[in-house]
Amino acid sequence: MGDMIGTRIVLVAALAAAVLYLSGFLAVLTPLPILYVFSRLGRRAALKAGAIAILAAGSLYSLAVMKYGLDAASMVLPLPIIAFAKFLPPNCLIALGIFYLLSFIMIGGSIGDGFKKRVGIFKTGLSAMIAGSLPMVVAAAYCYAKAPAGMLLEVRAYFEQAVVSIAEINRSAGISGAPIDLLLDKSSEIASFALSIVPSIFFIYGLAVVAINMILGRRILIRRGMRGFGDFAKFRLPDALVWAVIANGTLFFANKYTTDSIMAGTVAVNGIISLLAMYFLQGIAVIAFVLRGIKKPALRMIVYIFIIFFFRTVSIAIVCVGLADVWINFRLKRLRGSADSA
Repeated sequence: MGDMIGTRIVLVAALAAAVLYLSGFLAVLTPLPILYVFSRLGRRAALKAGAIAILAAGSLYSLAVMKYGLDAASMVLPLPIIAFAKFLPPNCLIALGIFYLLSFIMIGGSIGDGFKKRVGIFKTGLSAMIAGSLPMVVAAAYCYAKAPAGMLLEVRAYFEQAVVSIAEINRSAGISGAPIDLLLDKSSEIASFALSIVPSIFFIYGLAVVAINMILGRRILIRRGMRGFGDFAKFRLPDALVWAVIANGTLFFANKYTTDSIMAGTVAVNGIISLLAMYFLQGIAVIAFVLRGIKKPALRMIVYIFIIFFFRTVSIAIVCVGLADVWINFRLKRLRGSADSA
């Protein structure tokens, strides 16, 4: 009876993961079913669920790409990665799509493993980021080797055209001025910069996927009577990580006023963006911790809604809070003695 229930859970989880992935918009939640299976039934069951999900979703994804190609990008629910059909041949697109699914599966398994072992938020998130990035690195290397010559130039031209289109849309809406003129005059430089920070954008996306699935997964599993991770409001990055921010900032300014190397500048900018994204999460944790002092849930909800609606304005402040927490430690009294500093 127990084996039958376990098999049913594995099949349902695999189907759920496949559906979430193929839905496009909900693809970021693909790790959740695998996380659940791993936490409840263990590694072997999670591997089975992941394999079934890859077989099912991978087959449908391959058929869709081969049959519809670029037209699949205009579907009501566009397939993941399908936007790259503009630049990649079908075989590369299929490989990228399947490895992208594998990345989600590995993220779910890593989070489930961390939840089961109770190794802490930081270590669990780090292992999930590493596990999720490995398939994408392999896929990127394969696509780069198989992609047609000049692909990066095509991507850059696409970015440049997008910048020009944004400026033209604003002008047609009656919006004009120096910012719009700047977009048109510097469209080439903006496109080059956008292409150069793609690694950090992917890092932020991966970080968001891991964070979302850890938060939702924790809620789901706690309701099932399972515990792990620790309290997200107590999440804290290792203090030594701030030196990486300082090092990247130093590299950026030193390079800017000395050699002005494109490679060094790209490394520094991507490093700074990626690290600040991590401190944004620490800032959110500090805010969540402080908001616990507000007894009325409605007021806490108003604060979170304010953050969402004015994200561009308050995001920098949240990053600053996360960085300041390294020295000030806003949660010191409560965190002292806590076993889960990660």
